[in-house]
Amino acid sequence: IEPTQEVADELEDIIKARILESRFDDVIPVVVAEAPEDGRTLNGEELDDKKSTRGLAEIYESEYMQARGFSDIEDKQKRKREACWTLYRSIAARLDAMSHFEFTPKPTMESVDADGAGARAP
Repeated sequence: IEPTQEVADELEDIIKARILESRFDDVIPVVVAEAPEDGRTLNGEELDDKKSTRGLAEIYESEYMQARGFSDIEDKQKRKREACWTLYRSIAARLDAMSHFEFTPKPTMESVDADGAGARAP
């Protein structure tokens, strides 16, 4: 429908007719439920405002594993992962200690030979 004068006149007639009939088609207001006084519970459950430490993929994975009965395999993998991280941390600590160790060689001293020429001795 193209906006022409005829279309505008038809719309205006429809609007005037609805006004005379008192048919306004008002939007029904939505009643908003009042928040609880403390603001920390919803339907009796405590609300937690802290960010989850686990990602959504990890949560879905654990639910799937538990549904399939693989939770013991996940526990074994978790223990192995922790053992690997412990080993890695100890190796990294040793490497860090070795790389930050201040090494200074012994100073060289000059000794005088019988012929009078100076020679370096370690």
